[in-house]
Amino acid sequence: MEAYEKTKYDEGLVSCLQNMGNLYRREGVAQNDKKLLEPALSYHRRSLAVMDTVHDLSRLATAYGNIADVHTLLGAFDEAEKYFLRAETLSQKVGDMATLGYIYGRHAELAAKTGRMAAALRYNESALKLMIGSGVKSGRSARRDHRGRIGTRAWSRFSHQPPRSGKGRFGRRKLRQSQQRNRSKRFRTANRHAG
Repeated sequence: MEAYEKTKYDEGLVSCLQNMGNLYRREGVAQNDKKLLEPALSYHRRSLAVMDTVHDLSRLATAYGNIADVHTLLGAFDEAEKYFLRAETLSQKVGDMATLGYIYGRHAELAAKTGRMAAALRYNESALKLMIGSGVKSGRSARRDHRGRIGTRAWSRFSHQPPRSGKGRFGRRKLRQSQQRNRSKRFRTANRHAG
């Protein structure tokens, strides 16, 4: 990062700062440690300070979305709302539908965490339409999955730990087999109680 700061290559510096912020955010979530989210917020704010020289509104919208994500994780919901609205406005202004779909999906999570379920579903449906319309394939399944979580229970990033899959091909196979067994158990239990 120091190399970027010395050469004044602003676009590279912005990318570097945003990547550092995202790494700290991911590490904070993975370790269930909110202390790691403060450096994430710091890096994202530093990227905003450099943004005035880049003039890339789509990238600025992404930066606002990143800051909103960190505020959501820290429980500063009013601040998160403010940054999500800025990100949405910029994405709409530029016409970047993929970023707007991502922002809507993240805003849906915020709305669900604050108990505004109707708004969460509305944002999520908008995200799904934009993701399908813009052809972002990875986002479609993510938004559909998230829509199911919103409708069934409250969800918090810090209460969810991803399953340990092991290493390599055999670890993934064992994880898939375990997931299939769990699905069939739930199906058998549901049918037993229904009949």
